[in-house]
Amino acid sequence: MIFGTQRLLAAIAEHRREYSELLVQAAAIQGENRRLKLENQRLISNCSWFAHRLNQIERERGQLVQAAIGVKISVPEFNVVNTDKQEKDALTELPDLSTIGEDANDDPEAAGRPTFMPTGAENPDYSLMPGYQKQ
Repeated sequence: MIFGTQRLLAAIAEHRREYSELLVQAAAIQGENRRLKLENQRLISNCSWFAHRLNQIERERGQLVQAAIGVKISVPEFNVVNTDKQEKDALTELPDLSTIGEDANDDPEAAGRPTFMPTGAENPDYSLMPGYQKQ
């Protein structure tokens, strides 16, 4: 064999062994991930059932109170909120401000800006701007 080939083959064998171990770990993690997804679906359906049952009990309680003392009370309703599919709250969601000013040198009509606004330093016509007074 050529000098150093023995060490190279040993290193390749070590990397193959490490790769095999990583594949086994990845398969175990994927199996755990599938198990957790199924468990999460089961828990969500249980919560939905509990909320339905609780709403039913609250309606019955309201009917019993009305039958017993003749007072109609408001009945709370409980809903299960799935956080995976929850809509974004417009009040707490901030817009992306990282792109501000990127279109400054674009065509003003294409960017939706009025064409009478100066876009460059070459001979701007400020007389078209509201409130401009020549000095």
